[in-house]
Amino acid sequence: MKTTHKISLTLAVATAITTGLYATCATNVDMGNHKIVNVSDPVSSQDVVNKRYLEAYMYETMKNKYIRDNSKEVVLDVTTNLMWQDNAAAASTQKQWVTTANYNAGDYSNTIGDTAKTYCRNLSLGGYADWRLPSKDELKGIVKSTVINPSISGVFQYTASSLYWSSTTYVGNVSRAWIVFFGNGNQSIDVKSYGDYVRCVRVGQ
Repeated sequence: MKTTHKISLTLAVATAITTGLYATCATNVDMGNHKIVNVSDPVSSQDVVNKRYLEAYMYETMKNKYIRDNSKEVVLDVTTNLMWQDNAAAASTQKQWVTTANYNAGDYSNTIGDTAKTYCRNLSLGGYADWRLPSKDELKGIVKSTVINPSISGVFQYTASSLYWSSTTYVGNVSRAWIVFFGNGNQSIDVKSYGDYVRCVRVGQ
């Protein structure tokens, strides 16, 4: 009887694999049993290491979509390679999409000032400084609709059961932008001068 051993994968290893660092040896991947069925010849000692890491990665990917780095306070979505802010500020920071002055002037696309987009551009977290405000589809992608208050995977430790800004303007009325309500996971729109919560994202590396 074959015994399957659970292998915990660190964020650094998972990130490296998703960017191809450890995947160079694989020439065929059997998605039926989640095993590498071939590696490049000749098989070097590094190929063996690569194969082990890749098999562990595939096992963890099928089991769990997210990996949290507690020291960096970030969560990696291994299916999209997006890295999410997950510190206390992700459940407490509220910003306007545009400032009140720009909103009153009808300048609905000007995000200069103390705004959600500026906050993400200026965020330094986990050793990374290339954060941005997520699109509506990216933000909706981390919703877990089977739970409420908040509607998100338990891997995320900091989430307000409230409205979160996306970077996507509502085309039907450019004074509004798309939001996700993490109380129940629904998408809606909100006035850009209102103060909603912010969770920043970046491409994992």
